[in-house]
Amino acid sequence: MKDSTIEEQDKKSLVEELLTEIDQKCEQIFKDQFNELYVSIKINGHYESIRLVSTRFSNIIQGEYYEKTKSILSKDKLSGILSLIVARADLDSLLKIKNLSLRITKDSGKLDSSLHGRDRIEQIYYYDLINSSWQIVRITAEGWEISPNSSTNPLFKRYKNNHPQMMPERNYPSDIVDLLYTCKNLFS
Repeated sequence: MKDSTIEEQDKKSLVEELLTEIDQKCEQIFKDQFNELYVSIKINGHYESIRLVSTRFSNIIQGEYYEKTKSILSKDKLSGILSLIVARADLDSLLKIKNLSLRITKDSGKLDSSLHGRDRIEQIYYYDLINSSWQIVRITAEGWEISPNSSTNPLFKRYKNNHPQMMPERNYPSDIVDLLYTCKNLFS
Protein backbone atom coordinates (compact mmCIF):
# COMPACT_ATOMS: atom_id res chain seq x y z
CA MET A 1 0.00 0.00 0.00
CA LYS A 2 2.82 2.40 0.86
CA ASP A 3 4.61 1.64 -2.41
CA SER A 4 1.58 2.67 -4.49
CA THR A 5 1.26 5.93 -2.51
CA ILE A 6 4.94 6.74 -3.07
CA GLU A 7 4.59 5.84 -6.76
CA GLU A 8 1.56 8.16 -7.09
CA GLN A 9 3.47 11.01 -5.40
CA ASP A 10 6.40 10.46 -7.78
CA LYS A 11 4.05 10.61 -10.78
CA LYS A 12 2.44 13.80 -9.46
CA SER A 13 5.81 15.43 -8.94
CA LEU A 14 6.85 14.39 -12.47
CA VAL A 15 3.72 16.04 -13.89
CA GLU A 16 4.40 19.17 -11.81
CA GLU A 17 8.00 19.26 -13.09
CA LEU A 18 6.72 18.80 -16.64
CA LEU A 19 4.26 21.69 -16.24
CA THR A 20 7.03 23.88 -14.85
CA GLU A 21 9.34 23.04 -17.77
CA ILE A 22 6.61 23.77 -20.31
CA ASP A 23 5.86 27.07 -18.56
CA GLN A 24 9.54 27.99 -18.83
CA LYS A 25 9.70 27.10 -22.54
CA CYS A 26 6.55 29.06 -23.33
CA GLU A 27 7.26 32.72 -23.94
CA GLN A 28 3.57 33.48 -23.58
CA ILE A 29 0.12 32.02 -23.91
CA PHE A 30 -2.38 34.26 -25.68
CA LYS A 31 -5.60 34.31 -27.65
CA ASP A 32 -5.68 35.16 -31.31
CA GLN A 33 -8.21 37.49 -32.91
CA PHE A 34 -10.63 34.54 -33.17
CA ASN A 35 -10.38 33.72 -29.45
CA GLU A 36 -8.29 30.56 -29.98
CA LEU A 37 -5.56 29.81 -27.44
CA TYR A 38 -1.99 29.87 -28.75
CA VAL A 39 1.44 29.57 -27.25
CA SER A 40 4.59 31.34 -28.36
CA ILE A 41 7.33 28.85 -27.67
CA LYS A 42 11.05 28.79 -28.35
CA ILE A 43 12.10 25.78 -30.42
CA ASN A 44 15.60 25.29 -31.84
CA GLY A 45 16.53 28.95 -31.36
CA HIS A 46 13.42 30.50 -32.91
CA TYR A 47 9.88 31.29 -31.77
CA GLU A 48 6.80 29.53 -33.10
CA SER A 49 3.15 30.27 -32.53
CA ILE A 50 1.37 26.99 -31.93
CA ARG A 51 -2.29 26.39 -31.22
CA LEU A 52 -2.58 25.14 -27.66
CA VAL A 53 -5.04 22.39 -28.54
CA SER A 54 -3.09 20.79 -31.37
CA THR A 55 -1.14 17.69 -32.22
CA ARG A 56 2.04 19.79 -32.43
CA PHE A 57 1.73 21.06 -28.85
CA SER A 58 0.76 17.58 -27.60
CA ASN A 59 3.91 16.24 -29.25
CA ILE A 60 5.99 18.89 -27.46
CA ILE A 61 4.52 17.82 -24.12
CA GLN A 62 5.10 14.15 -24.95
CA GLY A 63 8.70 14.90 -25.99
CA GLU A 64 9.43 16.77 -22.77
CA TYR A 65 8.01 13.92 -20.72
CA TYR A 66 10.05 11.35 -22.64
CA GLU A 67 13.25 13.37 -22.09
CA LYS A 68 12.63 13.24 -18.35
CA THR A 69 11.44 9.67 -17.92
CA LYS A 70 12.38 7.72 -21.07
CA SER A 71 8.75 6.56 -21.18
CA ILE A 72 5.66 7.92 -22.88
CA LEU A 73 2.54 9.45 -21.41
CA SER A 74 -0.74 7.61 -21.79
CA LYS A 75 -3.36 9.40 -23.88
CA ASP A 76 -5.41 10.02 -20.73
CA LYS A 77 -2.52 11.65 -18.85
CA LEU A 78 -1.51 13.70 -21.88
CA SER A 79 -5.09 14.85 -22.30
CA GLY A 80 -5.26 15.70 -18.59
CA ILE A 81 -2.07 17.78 -18.70
CA LEU A 82 -3.24 19.60 -21.82
CA SER A 83 -6.65 20.24 -20.23
CA LEU A 84 -4.96 21.66 -17.15
CA ILE A 85 -2.82 24.03 -19.26
CA VAL A 86 -5.92 25.17 -21.19
CA ALA A 87 -7.92 25.65 -17.98
CA ARG A 88 -5.17 27.74 -16.39
CA ALA A 89 -4.93 29.87 -19.53
CA ASP A 90 -8.71 30.35 -19.72
CA LEU A 91 -8.77 31.55 -16.11
CA ASP A 92 -5.90 34.01 -16.62
CA SER A 93 -7.42 37.49 -16.53
CA LEU A 94 -4.21 39.03 -17.91
CA LEU A 95 -4.23 36.88 -21.06
CA LYS A 96 -3.40 39.06 -24.06
CA ILE A 97 -5.14 39.03 -27.42
CA LYS A 98 -2.76 39.11 -30.40
CA ASN A 99 -3.50 39.24 -34.07
CA LEU A 100 -1.88 36.37 -35.88
CA SER A 101 -1.19 37.14 -39.51
CA LEU A 102 -0.88 34.95 -42.57
CA ARG A 103 2.36 35.58 -44.41
CA ILE A 104 2.42 39.42 -44.20
CA THR A 105 1.59 42.08 -41.63
CA LYS A 106 2.12 45.79 -41.09
CA ASP A 107 3.24 47.56 -37.94
CA SER A 108 2.80 51.28 -37.52
CA GLY A 109 5.94 51.84 -35.57
CA LYS A 110 7.37 54.81 -33.76
CA LEU A 111 7.24 58.48 -34.67
CA ASP A 112 10.14 59.45 -36.96
CA SER A 113 11.22 63.12 -37.20
CA SER A 114 14.26 62.54 -39.38
CA LEU A 115 12.60 63.32 -42.73
CA HIS A 116 13.43 67.01 -43.40
CA GLY A 117 11.97 68.11 -40.09
CA ARG A 118 8.55 66.60 -40.85
CA ASP A 119 7.06 64.06 -38.51
CA ARG A 120 5.89 60.75 -39.89
CA ILE A 121 5.06 57.38 -38.46
CA GLU A 122 7.49 54.72 -39.60
CA GLN A 123 5.68 51.91 -41.41
CA ILE A 124 7.21 48.48 -40.99
CA TYR A 125 6.10 45.45 -42.96
CA TYR A 126 6.93 41.88 -42.00
CA TYR A 127 6.88 38.98 -44.44
CA ASP A 128 7.00 35.40 -43.20
CA LEU A 129 9.34 33.26 -45.31
CA ILE A 130 7.59 30.15 -43.98
CA ASN A 131 10.87 28.30 -43.57
CA SER A 132 11.87 25.93 -40.80
CA SER A 133 13.83 28.68 -39.01
CA TRP A 134 10.75 30.92 -38.92
CA GLN A 135 12.73 33.76 -40.51
CA ILE A 136 10.93 36.94 -41.52
CA VAL A 137 11.73 39.81 -43.84
CA ARG A 138 11.48 43.20 -42.10
CA ILE A 139 10.73 45.91 -44.67
CA THR A 140 11.03 49.65 -44.00
CA ALA A 141 11.39 52.76 -46.17
CA GLU A 142 15.18 52.39 -45.80
CA GLY A 143 15.32 48.81 -47.06
CA TRP A 144 14.83 45.27 -45.90
CA GLU A 145 16.57 42.66 -43.79
CA ILE A 146 16.06 39.05 -42.93
CA SER A 147 15.73 38.48 -39.23
CA PRO A 148 14.81 35.62 -36.95
CA ASN A 149 11.31 35.52 -35.59
CA SER A 150 11.59 36.65 -31.99
CA SER A 151 9.16 37.26 -29.19
CA THR A 152 9.14 40.98 -30.12
CA ASN A 153 8.36 40.44 -33.82
CA PRO A 154 4.81 39.93 -34.99
CA LEU A 155 3.58 36.40 -34.81
CA PHE A 156 2.37 34.49 -37.81
CA LYS A 157 -0.11 31.68 -38.13
CA ARG A 158 0.84 28.81 -40.38
CA TYR A 159 -1.11 25.99 -41.91
CA LYS A 160 0.07 22.63 -43.21
CA ASN A 161 -0.51 23.73 -46.80
CA ASN A 162 1.83 26.76 -46.52
CA HIS A 163 5.02 26.38 -48.53
CA PRO A 164 8.41 27.98 -47.92
CA GLN A 165 9.04 31.16 -49.87
CA MET A 166 12.14 31.87 -51.88
CA MET A 167 14.91 33.55 -49.95
CA PRO A 168 15.13 37.19 -51.09
CA GLU A 169 18.26 38.11 -53.01
CA ARG A 170 19.97 41.50 -53.03
CA ASN A 171 21.90 40.86 -56.23
CA TYR A 172 19.55 41.55 -59.11
CA PRO A 173 19.93 43.38 -62.42
CA SER A 174 19.56 47.16 -62.32
CA ASP A 175 16.97 46.94 -65.10
CA ILE A 176 14.76 44.46 -63.26
CA VAL A 177 11.61 46.58 -63.73
CA ASP A 178 12.27 46.85 -67.48
CA LEU A 179 12.66 43.08 -67.62
CA LEU A 180 9.20 42.70 -66.11
CA TYR A 181 7.71 44.62 -69.03
CA THR A 182 9.17 42.10 -71.47
CA CYS A 183 7.09 39.31 -69.96
CA LYS A 184 4.31 38.28 -72.34
CA ASN A 185 0.75 39.23 -71.43
CA LEU A 186 1.79 40.69 -68.10
CA PHE A 187 0.50 44.18 -68.72
CA SER A 188 -2.07 43.64 -71.46
